Amino acid sequence: MNAWVPTGEKARAVKARYQGVSRGCGASTRPRSGKGDADAYCNPATPARLRGAIACHLLVRQYRELIAYGAGWTDPERQQPVGDTGRHEPRQLDAIIDAKLERALADPDPLRGIAQLTARWAAAFVLDPAGVTRTKALGSERMARKLRDALPGGEDALRTAVWEFMRPMLSPALTALNRDAFVIDHGVETTVDLDGHGAASDLDELALDDEPDADAA
Repeated sequence: MNAWVPTGEKARAVKARYQGVSRGCGASTRPRSGKGDADAYCNPATPARLRGAIACHLLVRQYRELIAYGAGWTDPERQQPVGDTGRHEPRQLDAIIDAKLERALADPDPLRGIAQLTARWAAAFVLDPAGVTRTKALGSERMARKLRDALPGGEDALRTAVWEFMRPMLSPALTALNRDAFVIDHGVETTVDLDGHGAASDLDELALDDEPDADAA
């Protein structure tokens, strides 16, 4: 008489039918209430992933349009053709944000997900104006003020961080185009006698040119 020895194979097979596959990394995800209802992403409730999800949602809530602006003009997957012109323009804003947020949340590395959104936000400040339309919903004219408000000109720690973060990703042409807007050269000397021209002058009395916009990438 052959004795039946349980191996657990049947139980494992049943459990496997209730598991899912992570959209982010392809790993198995834990089952929930039934077949086809497994988690979409692996380890969704770990502290690191929760902190990453919070950061991603806060970025999108605070800088929704700027992230869409940066992504829409730099990511071909977030663009659509303009008739038969051969040109492309950003897709609808909500579609861009939904796709970028989903991708960030799906990344198994929470920090990398945050970096993805941060990179698209930062890209908004270094776009090539020649490649951006002026009057569309994600056009340069509409976004100019938002860019200035989010990253004021002058010597600023955040502005420096944006430049250091984006510079390795830029082409030589874009680096040259944007450098003056981000890098302050303290070595420039002047031949103007400041004391002789009234050091206490009000700025409103000076003929200063507007600082170039850095809203290009």
